Amino acid sequence: MSSSQKRREVIGVLNLLPPVIVDSMVAETRCQDKYELEPDFVLTFGNGDISVSRSHLYDAIRTVLSGVETVRVNDVDGESWKITIVIDDHVLPKITISSETKRKHLPDFSVLSSNATTRIKSLERVAEELDLPINAREQWRRILEVRPLDNDEVDDYFADCRDTAAHVARDIRRSFSASEVAVSDLVPKSKRYYERLVGVYDGSSSVLEYAAKAGCEVIQQRVTDKSIDGFLGSLLLSSHTSLCEEIRTEHLSTEELIQAFDYIEKYGDVLSLIGAIEIGIRDVHARPELEAGITRLIHRIINDDANGSQSLFKLFSALFVMVDGELARLHLFSGDPPFYRRMASLAHAALIQRQFLRSRKDVNAFTKWVFTNHAVGFYTQNLCDMHLEPRWNPDLASPEQIRADCLGRILITGYDHQNTIPDGELRDLIFGDNSTSLTAMCSTLQFLAGPLEGGVDNPSALPSTINQIILQQINGGSGEEPVFNALINSALIYHVDASHAELAVKAIKNVNHCIVKNNSNDDLIRLLLGLAYVAVVTRSTELADELRILVRRYRHDSPMHLSVVAALRVCMVASAAAVEVKSWKKYVGEWLTELAFSDLENDEIQQFHVWLTSLLQVVPELWVSCSKADAALMAIR
Repeated sequence: MSSSQKRREVIGVLNLLPPVIVDSMVAETRCQDKYELEPDFVLTFGNGDISVSRSHLYDAIRTVLSGVETVRVNDVDGESWKITIVIDDHVLPKITISSETKRKHLPDFSVLSSNATTRIKSLERVAEELDLPINAREQWRRILEVRPLDNDEVDDYFADCRDTAAHVARDIRRSFSASEVAVSDLVPKSKRYYERLVGVYDGSSSVLEYAAKAGCEVIQQRVTDKSIDGFLGSLLLSSHTSLCEEIRTEHLSTEELIQAFDYIEKYGDVLSLIGAIEIGIRDVHARPELEAGITRLIHRIINDDANGSQSLFKLFSALFVMVDGELARLHLFSGDPPFYRRMASLAHAALIQRQFLRSRKDVNAFTKWVFTNHAVGFYTQNLCDMHLEPRWNPDLASPEQIRADCLGRILITGYDHQNTIPDGELRDLIFGDNSTSLTAMCSTLQFLAGPLEGGVDNPSALPSTINQIILQQINGGSGEEPVFNALINSALIYHVDASHAELAVKAIKNVNHCIVKNNSNDDLIRLLLGLAYVAVVTRSTELADELRILVRRYRHDSPMHLSVVAALRVCMVASAAAVEVKSWKKYVGEWLTELAFSDLENDEIQQFHVWLTSLLQVVPELWVSCSKADAALMAIR
């Protein structure tokens, strides 16, 4: 078969395939070379009103860059457009595309110029504006010093530029200036962007290990930009104290740090806020001038009503939920541990928050939109993640908990540097005897695991006094119901082991799986979820089995009818007690199948199927064990 015949047959086959598959195959250089394909693409500019063949447009730009005054191209609708150039002695060429009624400025296409000086000058300007990584700069420089870019390289070059925090931030600002905004406008689909934001995953088993290796490296690269912008950029990695400790400030003057703190007070995201406070507490002994700024930032957190309509924490919580749920849907991090994906989600949520605060959009309307339309994917993904990182659950992404996490971090940092914090307002705010000090406001919420700590075992030993309370409550008195409050609360703060789970199992069996009688439905849900968390952190499948019986009972044999959504939450949490992946999938599949074949109300069928659809979308591997549940729901819808 001749090459032309082979190419015709390949094109014939491609015409039978879905466009998304065709685009993917044609974009592969190996396919182009093997089948001698010469793909062309349509580029769209403005608000979608100019669509031109890529090859025609790039050829026209090359021509005008060579000195020709005007070149005409036709768009996909046959309308003629002029490509012209304006050259200034002090700036790079500016290219415009215009018709009789419209005129648009095109991006900088100087990389197509035949003049090497122009090409390099363009690269240097773009690299400086967008903070293009050094390895990417050098890669493009090696090519541009020798020749202009070809068509495919131009697309790769612009994609490289788009995968920078500065470019993404610029696009997000434009999105917020529009009347409507979509999730796709706010969450990039390129993993390279996130790897540049937080570093490339290096195989670390925990955030502590990651911070000491890859996290440290990316922060050091960030602060090579010895400016306030470089410091503000590094604060996007303040999602954990171990990362924040790697951010150095020696290259900044005290005046520059004060200026940065002032900016954070007005427009800073939650990560920048807590990062600046921790760094300030660490450095205040050497720079006492920072004390006033640190104190104001702490008051910014204390005075924020997490449930208020304009809360900084409410907005950040919504952005985290939106970003992490979208990354789960895109499967960009499916091969990486949950803490790494969440670290990327938190950093990008912080970047969005900076742009949002400058846009002056309504926080309450935006957060309502997110929580109403984009929370299910986040919730299902992070419930599944508990199998790998059991100590964090999606309920801990609430605005109240994020604020409590920040207050806890401030308090811990304060105690770590207690001997170096000078007497004054800052010290009184942290350690004071009055009711407004952080020490006085301390609560258990401030010491729960953070979103990057789900896989880190709790090092805090269970105090003997609390252990005695647990034993007394679970064992109860003669004829009394067992009480699990102390065990549930302790499991979130201290290290509890399998023996405590065994006590709970025995107590549940002793009362014939009737653990509540006169409590409300909300109390029942909290109790079941609390016991499910105990099962997960102790990896007790025995307790998980008992919870399955409890859910079955309270779904049908009790005046406190347990909703299917509540049952699903308990199911997913308790199933994560299984250590083996195969066992976990089996647990989830069997439990969901039982629920799907149970008596369901009409609204429960719809809720269950929406929930299951999201679950299978974010974790397709569960199709094997959950297909029967899906089939059952489809049959009765």
